[in-house]
Amino acid sequence: MGIGINTGRVGVGLVGGVNRMVLTVLGDAVNLAARVESTNKRYGSALLISDATQARLESERFNIRRMERVMVVNRRKPVTIYEVYDEDSDLLRAAKSSAQPNFDEAFAAFDAGDIERARPAFERCAELLPEDPVAPLHLAHCDAVARGEMRPGQEVVLRQK
Repeated sequence: MGIGINTGRVGVGLVGGVNRMVLTVLGDAVNLAARVESTNKRYGSALLISDATQARLESERFNIRRMERVMVVNRRKPVTIYEVYDEDSDLLRAAKSSAQPNFDEAFAAFDAGDIERARPAFERCAELLPEDPVAPLHLAHCDAVARGEMRPGQEVVLRQK
């Protein structure tokens, strides 16, 4: 099971007709939460949050790490997705925490378009977390930039719902 959380304005109301009425939540924030939730499969994660949610959290209270900056269909601005990994095993949580400085360096280099610096940093992350899909995913992004299929720092477009 994967959970996706986004923070934003929503509308709540009853939808339906005489024979069937359902209480529902509508709005762009709900749609983005659904897209964030669907990316759990991509990362093998259990709980993902949007940058809007991450910005409102007391981040020192949670184990949070950046996963990817993406463009979501029908949105104008990129969204950064974060994993909350408090429920991971003690060993995995410690490994993710110890790898965080390498991820920070790798993402900073990738965002700046410095693929020559980003690639070795993501390779170190892959060595520190061999079962983790995040570093190999970004190594593939570095390769795509090298082949000219992506621009440096470009967001990945998420098409699935």
